[in-house]
Amino acid sequence: MAASDLSVYGNTINCYKMLFCNENRKDVTFKFKGSKTKLTAHKLILETVSPVFQSMFSGNFVEDSEVTIDDISPEVFKLLLSGIYLKDIHSQILNDNPITLYADLYYAAEKYDIEDIRLICKKYLIENCHNGNTTFLLSKAKIFNLPDLEATCKTYFEKNTYSVLQTQLGLHTTDEIFSELLSLENVIIAREYDLYIAIEAIYDNRCLTKYSKCLSMIRFLTMEISEVLACRLLSDKDKVAVITNIEAKNRNEISEIPMPSHLSHQTQTRVNRYHHQSQSQAYFWTKLMLVVPDYQKYLNRFIKIWKFSIHKKSEIEFYINEGRNDLKVDGSITQNTVILTQEKLFKSPYLFYY
Repeated sequence: MAASDLSVYGNTINCYKMLFCNENRKDVTFKFKGSKTKLTAHKLILETVSPVFQSMFSGNFVEDSEVTIDDISPEVFKLLLSGIYLKDIHSQILNDNPITLYADLYYAAEKYDIEDIRLICKKYLIENCHNGNTTFLLSKAKIFNLPDLEATCKTYFEKNTYSVLQTQLGLHTTDEIFSELLSLENVIIAREYDLYIAIEAIYDNRCLTKYSKCLSMIRFLTMEISEVLACRLLSDKDKVAVITNIEAKNRNEISEIPMPSHLSHQTQTRVNRYHHQSQSQAYFWTKLMLVVPDYQKYLNRFIKIWKFSIHKKSEIEFYINEGRNDLKVDGSITQNTVILTQEKLFKSPYLFYY
């Protein structure tokens, strides 16, 4: 029999799992701050799998039979105990947002130094990165020092830039985390300006409280002058400096006005020449126009970037307002509404200027 073949101990393992539900001989109770929930366990089992529990229940640090937990929820701690008793963790997570639970469970496994449960959580987080949780997982990767998860988040953003941007329009993030994504070299974008406008819209949506680090990652020197002039988050002084440097670069000269130290000096474009104005970019802009508090701030820029006819402005506003009627109380909107609005705007040839 191979040393790693535990299948022959199936009955023994099942009996061990049953201890989780068997209150007989359990000798420690866990209480939780702000909750009436109590969970019980066997000290010996906890000590065996966790050096932290071993310190709590032995030597000079003997705990009472009751332990109060103030930084982990009862739901997450129950999952931790389930894993310790070899029960399947995945089958017990029925929450609508399992990513949050797995991140919280990782924290618990880290706190009590239980490697197997850490690995289960890490694997799940890496395998389930998508456009709706990229910034959340990146923040957890930073907190938990998980370079594999961090790399996964950044690679996902590079390959799905517009998908993440459109989702992020309604999700809270921080200047530090979002700027990490905006600093990446291999993003797939049609315009550098789209990265900037995402910052402005997310800030207007109150999903970003500060933006100085994000702004420092935008390569304004690769934009058109008209785009720089339309950047509301730049001061007039910064605009003058950027435009002066763009004009000097175009003449292969040194600018008389230096670039501000808080802005990027990069002149290498990140625009994907083969990406043109794709469906994903159009979806991003359509959703932006539907969810920002005051779409009028963006309307003229929307019309100019997509080369709509300015004479059709009223029709464009009609389609946008029609879609905005479906906005939910929390400011979100359904994918179906965005798609329908996008089709009305971008599949109506008479709206465009030729």
